Amino acid sequence: MLSPGRVLVIDESMVLFRGRLRFRQYIPNKTHRYGVKLYKLCTSSGYTYNLKIYTGKGDTQPELGHAQSIVLKLLEDVNPKEGRILYADNFYSGIPLVDQKCLYCGTLRSNQRGVPKEFTKKNKKGEVIGKEKSKINIIKWVDKRPVFMITTHPAHNATLVSTAKLCLNYYWARLW
Repeated sequence: MLSPGRVLVIDESMVLFRGRLRFRQYIPNKTHRYGVKLYKLCTSSGYTYNLKIYTGKGDTQPELGHAQSIVLKLLEDVNPKEGRILYADNFYSGIPLVDQKCLYCGTLRSNQRGVPKEFTKKNKKGEVIGKEKSKINIIKWVDKRPVFMITTHPAHNATLVSTAKLCLNYYWARLW
């Protein structure tokens, strides 16, 4: 049986399907515009550890929201005490979500509920703002446009580089 490593990634993908199916999706910016939408929990080596097929609106818990329901469902079989790091994009990120089973790192939407007010101000290019509250770190930096990151990963250094290491780790994990 596959045992996932320390790094896990959540993302969605489409399986090409043009036939008749009640939960067939149309997403115009994907390579396969018509198909079955899958939510996947993958290891850093590229293996799919867990999979959820999107069958419509009714398959999520309304009190949690769609993204949080998906993440919790995918993480059901993951042992939280093994120090895993979960990387995800801004669809899955949120302040309530990072308090879950794994360490978390991902991009964040600026209009997400719980983002501090000082992060909504305009900043100059190259400026970095960070805030920590109960082991949750939110970072904003301005490149061509504002970029928001959220992490609960404790191993971060206050070193300013041209490309954020958190961002590089996220994209590296997605490649596999």
